[in-house]
Amino acid sequence: MASLRVGHWVWVGYLFVWAWSVPLLAFDLVPAGGEFMATVMLVVPGGLAAWWLIQRYGKLGWLSSLIIAVGSWLTEHLGVTTGWPFGAYQYNAVLLPEIVGVVPLAIPFAWLLVVPGALELSRMLMPKVGFWPTVLGAASLAMLFDLVIEPVAVYVNRYWTWLETGPLFGIPTANFVAWWGLAFILALATEMLGQSTTKAAQSPKLNLPIAIYLLNLALFTLVNLTHQQLAAGALGLLLLAGFGWRLQQRQIAWHWRYDQLIQ
Repeated sequence: MASLRVGHWVWVGYLFVWAWSVPLLAFDLVPAGGEFMATVMLVVPGGLAAWWLIQRYGKLGWLSSLIIAVGSWLTEHLGVTTGWPFGAYQYNAVLLPEIVGVVPLAIPFAWLLVVPGALELSRMLMPKVGFWPTVLGAASLAMLFDLVIEPVAVYVNRYWTWLETGPLFGIPTANFVAWWGLAFILALATEMLGQSTTKAAQSPKLNLPIAIYLLNLALFTLVNLTHQQLAAGALGLLLLAGFGWRLQQRQIAWHWRYDQLIQ
């Protein structure tokens, strides 16, 4: 019960900060010294998603969270130091602190924000399709999420800088291929661990990882639109509209109460 109460208040606090972050980021109103909130806004939702995995799957949830965090950190460290598999890029000391001076601590939490949400959303959008379509769908949803966030991260907030270019938003194609591949591996591990427990059955309503995924997709979509990143903003709007239509078609109740989201 203590863990549930703590999780409840962290969720409430996150929603409060998220609501304030939307206009501040969209209209460049972040006060001086407020840059640290960029790290907070990745660490807290990523931590909440990990907490949900642990609440749902116990020790295997811990293992799944560690696989996502450590696997993404190792891959990002490799990417920064070698240029593979994402392409050549560097972080700009905006997201602090950094792990061994290379990859920001917030980045593994960002992957925790994305992967469980993409996996749960894939399952909800395509019920009863089986193991592999769910995992493939999760990898695709993670890559689509990255397509929306990259222009904000690179050109608006300048979290990182690309040292080479590509046809999509000036970002190398290898980045999106690598995002899909890494998300596939992490979602595969998470799904395999989740299916080995007796708690894997899903209730027909939104859960915490999906809510976090959608809230952040909406945030980055709006920031794109207010900063003339219209292609990425339009993609975000299409995704949000498509998800909403599909969930409504399935008659999924849009419950946002905490006790319903954790189920």
